[in-house]
Amino acid sequence: MKRGRMVKIGGLRFSVSDGVFHPGFFFSSKILKSELLRHPISGKTVLDIGSGSGFISVFAAHHEALVTAIDISRAAVGCTLKNAEINQVQLKVIQSDLWDQLPPETYDYIVINPPYYPQNPEKESQHAWYCGENFEYFNTLFKDIGSYIHQESKVMMVLSEDCQIEQIKQIANTFDLQFALTATEKNFWEVNYIFEINPEGEKGDL
Repeated sequence: MKRGRMVKIGGLRFSVSDGVFHPGFFFSSKILKSELLRHPISGKTVLDIGSGSGFISVFAAHHEALVTAIDISRAAVGCTLKNAEINQVQLKVIQSDLWDQLPPETYDYIVINPPYYPQNPEKESQHAWYCGENFEYFNTLFKDIGSYIHQESKVMMVLSEDCQIEQIKQIANTFDLQFALTATEKNFWEVNYIFEINPEGEKGDL
C-alpha cells in the first residue's frame, strides 16, 4: 500500500501515490462511487470530501458532474489533479482541512469516505484513517455541513462495521442531523454501509 502504482478500474486509470488511500485495495471508495452514480449527477455540483486519489471525483466528472474535490493531504491533492489529467476530466481541487479553505457554496451532492478510528494522526497519510481521539473530525464535519447544502442536497457517507457507528451517529444528532441507511455491501472481510445524512425532521433511522 505504500508503493505508488497504476490501477485500472471501470475503464478509467488511476495513479496512486505513496501514502494515498488506494481505491483498488479497499471497497469503501468503490461502494460510495456506485451509490453516487445511481443518481442523475450530470450537470450537478458534487463535493468529494477526502478525495484521496480522486477516484470518486474523476468518475463523477466523467459522468459530467461539476466536481469540487478537497483533501487535507498535499499528496492526495496532487494525486487527484494527476488522475484528472490522466482521464481528461475537469475538477476543482482544494487542499483543505474539511471546511477551512472551502469557499461558502452549496452542493447538490456531497460524498464522504471519512477517517473513523479514534486516534490522533501523527503524519499526513494518517489523516485518511484517524479522526482524532475524541472524534474531532466528525464534530467539525457535522457542525458546519449545513452551510454547504440546500433543501434538495444529498449527503452520502460510507462507514464500515469496523468503526463506532453509534458514536458517530450521536455526534451527528447533536447537530440536528440524522442518518438514513441506504445501502449495505458485504465483502470478504467487512460490511460497509452507505448512510444518507439528513437534517432533523427528514427521514432517518437515528
